[in-house]
Amino acid sequence: MNVASDSPMVRHSDQAEGLRRILGKQTPAVLSLVSGGSHAGKTQAAINIAIAFAQAGRNVLLLDENRGFHNVAGALGLNPEVDLLDALSGRSRIERSLLAGPEGVMVLPAGRAAQVTENFGERGQARLREGFARIGAALDYILVDTLAGTTGRLFPAADADRQTLLVSGAWADAQADAYGMLKVLHRSHGRQPARLVVSMVRSEEEGVSVFRNIAGVADRYLGARLEHLGSVAHDEHVRKSGRVG
Repeated sequence: MNVASDSPMVRHSDQAEGLRRILGKQTPAVLSLVSGGSHAGKTQAAINIAIAFAQAGRNVLLLDENRGFHNVAGALGLNPEVDLLDALSGRSRIERSLLAGPEGVMVLPAGRAAQVTENFGERGQARLREGFARIGAALDYILVDTLAGTTGRLFPAADADRQTLLVSGAWADAQADAYGMLKVLHRSHGRQPARLVVSMVRSEEEGVSVFRNIAGVADRYLGARLEHLGSVAHDEHVRKSGRVG
């Protein structure tokens, strides 16, 4: 994954190729994007990666655990009428919550559901599993834009196997937040190398510099190895691309 000099989006084919190396052959493969705090560019990275897979001919679901204008639906100019919580409560089916995003990416708004996972109950948990079993049969990848500051709320509840990708912004506060999340991942994943994408960068060189900063601190204080998967350019046109996609 590299910053494209001639496009507001990352070079999607490069992204997809890099991510194939970390995802197994499970169908669908699940990739959770996590960040140490809000405004790290995680949603932008999730949209770019989802489009990358879709342009490579894959069927992709982008599940969004965030609420508010800056979540996936808001960034793409989509207006959900029902969401995952409606499906889990029995008021709707999960298929009715799916939104059509750019390049054929399906978007599942799940911000309300992510806030109340402890209240699902056995029936809600069953609907979650059954719903993903139905739509998952046609999917190659599920990307999860996790609730900021967490490692994800919904897929642990659904007992899913998943890969984790840490996203950091280029500025100092975002790097500090990313290091904080890296400590959480290090405790849960042990010495398995963490994978980092630097989002909203102005150049590929800036992304490499941020990676080296975080990787140096991780090695020095945690003895943790960090793998750089690339950078995502600052994209003022995400909303436009979603509307015309």
